[in-house]
Amino acid sequence: MTSRRLPVPALLLVLLLGLLLVPTLASCGQPGGNGGNTTPTAAPTDDASPTDAAPTQANPTVESGDDLEWPSDAMGNLPVLDATRTDIVIAGGLSSVLFTDLDAEVGSQYIEALKELGYGDGMEYKDDVVLSFTGTDADGASVVFAYDFSTREGTLTYSGNGG
Repeated sequence: MTSRRLPVPALLLVLLLGLLLVPTLASCGQPGGNGGNTTPTAAPTDDASPTDAAPTQANPTVESGDDLEWPSDAMGNLPVLDATRTDIVIAGGLSSVLFTDLDAEVGSQYIEALKELGYGDGMEYKDDVVLSFTGTDADGASVVFAYDFSTREGTLTYSGNGG
């Protein structure tokens, strides 16, 4: 049996899609089907144009560059990742930072910092190719960290309060 490894972009896509499912799965069986939030939401209006509307999963904000500023407003309580940030995607309560030039030891230390912040009850995986971590904190915020040792790049995704 031959073992095949997913290319890094496919792996990152799989991890991102997995995190997108977290809010959906969290709302299963909850009153109102929206993660237990029984407060009705307002109907959308035509007042907001796409340029001034808040990012949603249907209308994400995407930023690309050589070394982007850390999106602190979108990344909750996560510490700044000491890497070159090349892409930032914000879609509603879900935010992802794609990065390069991360030292493997810094990646391991970042996972430890996430644990110290209370992210747990997830999965941690490390082999000679990839380092990954998923976790949720007491408030329901989720994080997914994935790093490829050979390319020194990866992704960090944050979803605040289960949404």
